[in-house]
This record gives sequence, structure tokens and C-alpha cells, in this order.
Amino acid sequence: MGIIPLFKSSDSDRTSSEAEKGGESIAVNKLRSNEKFLSSSPSEVSLYLLEESLILYRFAMDRGQSLNPELTEQLFTIAQDIDLDPNNVPAGVMSNLSTIHQTLCTTITPATPKSARYLFEQKCVHARFKTLGDIPLVRQFSALTIMLLSGLFIVGSQPEVNADSIELGILHSQGMGLLLNLTFILICAGLGSCFSTLFKVNGFIAKGSFDPSYSTTYWSRLVLGMMSGIIIVELLPATLFSDDSLGSFGKPTMAMLAGFSADLVYRILEKLVNAVKSVLQGDEQSRLDMLEAKKQAEISQYSQSSRMEAAEKMMQVSKHMSNGDLDAAENAIKDYVSRLRSVR
Repeated sequence: MGIIPLFKSSDSDRTSSEAEKGGESIAVNKLRSNEKFLSSSPSEVSLYLLEESLILYRFAMDRGQSLNPELTEQLFTIAQDIDLDPNNVPAGVMSNLSTIHQTLCTTITPATPKSARYLFEQKCVHARFKTLGDIPLVRQFSALTIMLLSGLFIVGSQPEVNADSIELGILHSQGMGLLLNLTFILICAGLGSCFSTLFKVNGFIAKGSFDPSYSTTYWSRLVLGMMSGIIIVELLPATLFSDDSLGSFGKPTMAMLAGFSADLVYRILEKLVNAVKSVLQGDEQSRLDMLEAKKQAEISQYSQSSRMEAAEKMMQVSKHMSNGDLDAAENAIKDYVSRLRSVR
């Protein structure tokens, strides 16, 4: 395998032609590597553990984290032994490598092995605009931010875009003026979303916990941010923020805030939906309360009439018994019992 390539300068590891293939070739190689790993021999697993352990070791070393000298000596001894005969890994090496790998994973926390490997691979790539960042996502969002800033200056310099025209909105404007003003709002929302994305991604990279599998979610956040910018400044009523400090902000600022946090618009819409729902549920609850009150009144009235009827029957039975007419008393009781049984 060779341990020297892992400690070379990143300027000489890959050619620019390889970098032009971009993330697609890396993804394909990773997929093939995973498939190979699932059906690999103990020697191949040991080689994989050794390679990743060396990557984690360099990651920790570059960040100035303290490493056990005994672990360092053991790791490089194993690497030299495997270099001599990669197809004949000595017994017990896999167990030792697993222990070393686990120790290095604990050392680089909160960074993860997946992130460390990805960051190492990206540092070895010769790509265009590398000065914007080692990570493709950072370069892409940085380039997009530069484009949006340029668009902000170009569109904002147009005579149709001014403080009065931008406040007119969709329903009170038309033509090129409306198109330019909406474009200006979208640019502001996009800038807010790019700022949020770059800030979060740089934080993950600094911690070493950036996960490339979530790259698509950042583009989704960009789309959501631009949608939020249009919704909050053009579709929601302006009176919604008249009693709040947000009412003093202009539409471009509101669009930028919405792009920075799409959750803001989601919470506003959710609050409006809950308000409408509470009104509708309140009317429905009032109707149910009326039905319940009517039912309780009917039950109370029926109970009272039943008690009155029972009292009247008992008086009749008592009268028949005082007169010595037992048959009449018995018939009155049977008649009342049959009437009770017929009630459902």
C-alpha cells in the first residue's frame, strides 16, 4: 500500500484532469470500495483499516492533537510490516488495527472518520478555483455568492428599482419594473441563504464533522430560502408586522432574513394556520357544546317526568291497597313495569 503517499504534499497527489471529473468519480470509487469491502478478505480489511488509521493519524497531527507515542510507533510498525507483504498479513494485526482505529476515532472527536477521509481526499484534488475552498460545496456556494453580489449591484443600479417601486409589490406593479424588483428580492433572499449555508458548512469543516452525504440538503435550503423571501415580502400582508419591530425593516432586509432562516417563514405560516384552525375549531366546539347542552336538558326533563309518573303510580297503588283492592294494585304495578320495559 505504501504510507508515503498519505504524507505527501497535497499539491502532487492528483492531476487536474482527475479533478475535472469532480465528485462523480469520487462517488463511484467510494461505491466500488464499499462493495469490495463487503466481500473482502481479512488482508484487505486490514489494509483498509491501516489506510484509514493513517488518514486519521494525519488528521489529528495536522490539528495539533496529542497522540500517544506508543500508538504512533505501533501504527507505523504495522504499516511497514504490511508493506513488506500486503497479501500475507500477520495474525493479530486486524485486532491491533481495530484498537488503534478506535483510539484515533476517539482522539479526533467531534470529527468523524468519514469526514476526515473526505477532507483528506478533497485536499489532494487539483480543482479549479481551489482558492475558494477545498470542499466542492464551499466553492460552489462561494461562486454563487459572488454571482448574487454582482447581480445585486447590477439590478440595484437600474432606475426601475428604487425604494418606492419595490414597495408596490406584485399587485401594484407590472412589466420590466416588476420583473427587476422581484429579481432584486430573490437575490437578497439568495444572499441570506448562501450566508447561512457557508457559515454552517465552515463550522462543520472547522470541527471536522462535515458529512458530504448532506450536500444536497444545502441546495434545498437555498431553494427554500428564496421561496421564503418571496412569500414573506410579497404574499404575506404587510400589516402582519406593523406592530412588531420587523415592521421597520424594508422588503430587501426581510427577504434576506427569510433566506437566512427559512424556518422563520415556516413558523409564521404555521402560526397563521393555527390561528385559522382555532377559529374554525372554536365555531365547531360551540356547536358541539350547544348540542350537548340540549341533550342534557332533554335527559333532565325526561328524568323529572319519569319521577313524577313513578310517584303518581305509587300513589295509585297505595290507594288500591288501602281500599283492599289487591288485584287493582297488582294490575297497576304490572302496567307500569311493562311501560318501563317498552321505553328504549
